[in-house]
Amino acid sequence: MFQLQSKMKFFKQIHCLIITRAFSVNTPNFTKRWVAPTLRELRHRRNKFKSDVFTARNTFLEWNYNAEIFAFGKRLNEDFNMKHLQVAFIDISYTNQEQHRQTTLEFDPPLNMQNNRELVEIGEKCISDYVQSYLQFSLPKCPQEGIIKIFKWLTSEEMLSNISLNIGTKDLTLCAENCPSQKVLRDVFVAVIGALSKSADDRKVYNFVRDFICTQLNQKDLSEIMNFDNAFEELKTVCKKREIGEPTPRLLAQNAAKTVLATNYVGVYGNQKLLGKGFGESINIAIEAASIDALCKIYGIQYNRKTFSFDLQS
Repeated sequence: MFQLQSKMKFFKQIHCLIITRAFSVNTPNFTKRWVAPTLRELRHRRNKFKSDVFTARNTFLEWNYNAEIFAFGKRLNEDFNMKHLQVAFIDISYTNQEQHRQTTLEFDPPLNMQNNRELVEIGEKCISDYVQSYLQFSLPKCPQEGIIKIFKWLTSEEMLSNISLNIGTKDLTLCAENCPSQKVLRDVFVAVIGALSKSADDRKVYNFVRDFICTQLNQKDLSEIMNFDNAFEELKTVCKKREIGEPTPRLLAQNAAKTVLATNYVGVYGNQKLLGKGFGESINIAIEAASIDALCKIYGIQYNRKTFSFDLQS
């Protein structure tokens, strides 16, 4: 590790020296011919070292794990129980690895290590309870199928791991791999919520979930999450259930027909009222776009709806 840092420092010093010599005030106003190939070679060598070795933050000499755990809680402005917060960062793969190592070294008795499985279960319940309640309150016209789709998008592994990465859990996570995977980062974030549930009251837990998870809905096009496969058929079903009337598509305008720049403007009507409108290269595509627009208005998820309120208290 020390040799790698020394080599990287040496490359940086050489890079600065080359730049200084190439652009010295004592030389004419042009770059030396040897500068470009030398810089390319140095960059190639730097990239080679970076790709071969991943430098984890906890391998640095000045790393203080307990201080970093304490600072993590203070950065989030939450009062965690330090014992629960430390357990939240211990993945089950790390405890399995340590138990295997103790068995190999014949520890007697073996050390009993905790992992974050219990905290993950508690955190998942907190997320499920609050996020679904928040969505049902904020989108009262949206059907339960739509609420479930939005909930799955908000609590997907990719979303939660991205939130976890951005609040700084990567360097604190203890797992078998040197670089935590998406699943490990997701579990750590959920376990942090579980640790907060054991350290504070429900109001703080729900506010934490709202601030970090529900805010991902800000300026998001919900129609993309809903992913309407056959919008016109779904619109027929919805109109029948809500007694709106049979939806009827009508061509409102057409431009450049039978050319590559053809544009069709279609509106969908029900009970002689305009439900939605949309554009398309063909009439069928325009009907689908108009049906999606109509469904978004019926469900209350259109793009010009009232924005989500993130000041709601639990």
